[in-house]
Amino acid sequence: MCGYFNDWNERWDGLYLRSREELEGLAEAGSGPGPAGEYFRDLSRSVLHLVRLEESVRSGELFRRPPVSLQEMNDELFRWRTPEGYRNSWADPARAAGAFGTEAGRLLALLYYQARSRTAAAFSGRRFELAHVASMVVSSHEHIIAGDGISLEGLRDSVSKGMRSLSGAMNEFNVTASLDPDFSFYRNIIENASPGDPSCLYRYGCHVGEHELRTYDFISGYSRSGLEDVSRIMVEGFKRGFASEGKELPPGSSLMLQLPVGYERLAGILMGLLGEEGLGPVVTPPSPTSLNRQPGLDHRFDAAVWLEDDYIDERLSELDSILSKNRSLAERMSGVLVMSFFGEKPFSPVNKPEAISPGREEMKLYRKYQHGMMGVREKFMPRTEMSFTVISFPSPEIGERFEEIFEATLRMNSADNETHRKLQNALIRMLDGAEAIRIQGTGGNRTDLTVALQANDDREARTIFRNCLADINIPVGEIFTSPRLAGTSGLLHVERVQLNRISFRDLEIEFRDGYTVDCTCGNFDSREEGTEFVRKHLFFPNERLPVGEFAIGTNTLAYEMAMKFGIMDLLPVLIIEKMGPHLAIGDTCYAHEEDHRIFNPDGREVVARDNEKTLARGDDPEEAYTNTHIDISIPYHMIRSISAVFPDGGSLDVIRDGRFVPDELEELNTPIDRLGL
Repeated sequence: MCGYFNDWNERWDGLYLRSREELEGLAEAGSGPGPAGEYFRDLSRSVLHLVRLEESVRSGELFRRPPVSLQEMNDELFRWRTPEGYRNSWADPARAAGAFGTEAGRLLALLYYQARSRTAAAFSGRRFELAHVASMVVSSHEHIIAGDGISLEGLRDSVSKGMRSLSGAMNEFNVTASLDPDFSFYRNIIENASPGDPSCLYRYGCHVGEHELRTYDFISGYSRSGLEDVSRIMVEGFKRGFASEGKELPPGSSLMLQLPVGYERLAGILMGLLGEEGLGPVVTPPSPTSLNRQPGLDHRFDAAVWLEDDYIDERLSELDSILSKNRSLAERMSGVLVMSFFGEKPFSPVNKPEAISPGREEMKLYRKYQHGMMGVREKFMPRTEMSFTVISFPSPEIGERFEEIFEATLRMNSADNETHRKLQNALIRMLDGAEAIRIQGTGGNRTDLTVALQANDDREARTIFRNCLADINIPVGEIFTSPRLAGTSGLLHVERVQLNRISFRDLEIEFRDGYTVDCTCGNFDSREEGTEFVRKHLFFPNERLPVGEFAIGTNTLAYEMAMKFGIMDLLPVLIIEKMGPHLAIGDTCYAHEEDHRIFNPDGREVVARDNEKTLARGDDPEEAYTNTHIDISIPYHMIRSISAVFPDGGSLDVIRDGRFVPDELEELNTPIDRLGL
């Protein structure tokens, strides 16, 4: 239990007591017989269970139970999120719409999902959060008329006001806790973890399943020297990110630390190394593997119900006030250090028409909100003073060869920086002066795309390609640039790819002069449904996106690992982008810091930090940025050729038939040759 929340809890104590009492009455009486009565009895009892759970955690009684009992409790808490449990729960918009009609069903599914998703609040002691949820349930019940009759306008008003109130109450906590090293709830769990005893995992308030338990057991038994190696890779990468971009990392800085559940022993070692570097970690909620990704997809756009101009203005003003109040914490924050996991089974979602879906006006509001939030954060924590590092390791969900894949991933993440620096510098020198790159797929890959490159009139002092090593993105291995939009046209096709944790089949995006003009995927029977799905889950809240980045990956060791273990479609973009060409749709890699000069290791300045869209940032910042950046990669074996085209009509093959062509890059083919394909 965390005393950090005492001020917030005391502020809302009256609402907590009043709403709890009303909820207890509702849990007994409900709304009589019929679906509405069943719904409110179920939801009221579920929220009251969280209230009593918070009391049990606070008293210390809960964690006197044996591990078997804790696992049973955890399974029961999250049963509603399993595929079967979700289909039978009121959180599923399809079930709620079937009982209450589409509009009321959407609102009641939203209410149920938001209320049931507060388990972490009970475990960390955020009674103020539970108070707002309970109050919203009680006020929404007032609009049930004579059994199953529903006042739709009243219900929408109650849900909207309730979510706005909850969001406002959470805003100050979320911002402050993400910046303040004194917020120690998650750090304390990590520091008090005992190798071999997974009971600490149940304190987070997240789902703990077989993959989390196996990860905890594996990391608990891993050699300390091996975990120190992983920690050093992460810390050194974070420091190099500042050095490579010419930024200062002052002593006493803080950083956000994000890790998967099960890595507590590594996290303890990592926090020790960060402390030795004078860096104070702010530990954010650790990430478990997903029980079921469908609920998050169905409720992704719930905010469309309460997102209005006055709400946006209020939240932005509030954020400005919170950051101003915590200016010293914001100024100390240097960035984020992330360890993610990969290996989750590909997720093919069900597209539900009953779920809330934003229209054109709601999309404008989302864009306004995104841009406003970015602007306020940029005011207090400019990207020119911050950096990040991301690294990824497998989850046991990847299969029986998990431990082998973990070791192979560690070798890949440890690939030599100096070797790649030289090879990538040679590749950049070859491409200097090219006016375009043409990419053609092979076999079933239908890619045929020309990427226009920006001009560079001083190749001795400047280059348009960044030599990217193991700093902000680990593993090492890519060169990238911001393409010229005019002239970037053609088709990008990928047979299978995971983006935003969704598996896309036969993803196609057509570009004309640097912007998306058409798209679809093969996830559905009709092309039209595929188009709508891509726009909703890749482009949203934008109707079209520019090309923000073109890159060539050079980490053939990563490719060898993917092919050897047959895990290509289970790898994250972080790794796949290093094993072939990739395009990013959205902003450039230099968004909001285009005027910050960056130099490659050879001393040349990296230009092409702007494109035609971002040049408008001085006059119309909202038009200059999309606030998204999605990398889409094509592995080597799907590539017929990547060729540089020069102004004199000459060309240079960089990759042909899945292999690097220039003699200077022959070393990169060794891991490919070992596969014997």
